[in-house]
Amino acid sequence: MRKEVQVNVQQLVFRISGCLSVLLALLLASAIVSAQEPAPGADSGCRTLVVTGNPEYPPWLWSRKDGTLDGAAAQLLREALAGSEWEPVFKAVPTWARAQAETRLGRADMIAGAFITDERQTWMDYIHPQIVDLPNVVFVRKGVYFPFNTWSDLVPYRGATLLNNSFGQEFDSYAKNHLRLEGVSSVEQAFGMLRQSRVDYVVFELFQGNILLETLGWEHDVEPLPNPINAEGLYFTVSRASPCNSGKLKAWLRQRIQQLVMEGRPKALADHYTSVWHEKGHD
Repeated sequence: MRKEVQVNVQQLVFRISGCLSVLLALLLASAIVSAQEPAPGADSGCRTLVVTGNPEYPPWLWSRKDGTLDGAAAQLLREALAGSEWEPVFKAVPTWARAQAETRLGRADMIAGAFITDERQTWMDYIHPQIVDLPNVVFVRKGVYFPFNTWSDLVPYRGATLLNNSFGQEFDSYAKNHLRLEGVSSVEQAFGMLRQSRVDYVVFELFQGNILLETLGWEHDVEPLPNPINAEGLYFTVSRASPCNSGKLKAWLRQRIQQLVMEGRPKALADHYTSVWHEKGHD
C-alpha cells in the first residue's frame, strides 16, 4: 500500500512538472510575440500617409476633380517628407468638418493645415513650428459697414462662418458664448448668405476669403473690414488614432518644417499657388 502511494505521488509530480513546462513554454512564446508587436502609437511599418484637409482653402489647399488635394500646404508637406521613408497621399473630402472627422477616427493620418484648439489637441498632435500665421477678418457687404474694433462690436449682428472652423481658442469661446455666429457647410454658402442679406457678416481668413470671392466673381459685392479679429498659426497635424503616429515621424517633420520655414518656403509656395489657383482652379 505504501509503495502504491509513493508511485501515485511520483506520477502526480511528473504530470504537474509536465504541465508547468508546457505553461512556461506558452508564456515564453507569448512574450516573444508581444515583444515583436509594436506598442500603441508606434510606426507599425507605416510608409504611406493619407493626408486630408480643408477642401476650400486656396492657396494652401483645395480639392481637385480627381479627388486629390493641391495647394501650397500639400507641396510643403511633400518637400518636408522628401528623402524620408514616408510618402503622402492627398485625399479630398467634401467638407472641412468631414476632414476633421476622418482624421479623428484615424481614416486619415494627417491634416495639412489646422489652427490649434484645446479640443483638437485631444485627438491629434501638432507639428511645431507653424507653417504660417494667418489673419482672420470680418467680411461685410460692400457699402454696408459697421464699426469693428473689438469682438463685442459683433454682438448686435448675425454672422456666418465655415462649420467646425476655428479662429483660435479664445475667439471660439467668445463666439460660442456671446455671438450669433452660424456654421455652414461651405464658405461659398456663407458668402452667399451675406450677399442675400441673410447675415450681416462672415468670419473667415483674409487671404483665403479674398481668393474665393474673386473666383466666385463676388469681389465687388463683399469686402473685409480693416481690423482683423486676430492672427493664428496654421500647423500640420498627425492623428492620434493613426497607426503612422510615431515619435520618429513627428521628429522628422519638426526638423524639416523648421528648416523650410527658415528658408521662406511657405510664403514662396503661397505666392506660386495663388497664381496656380487663378489659372487652373479646380482642374
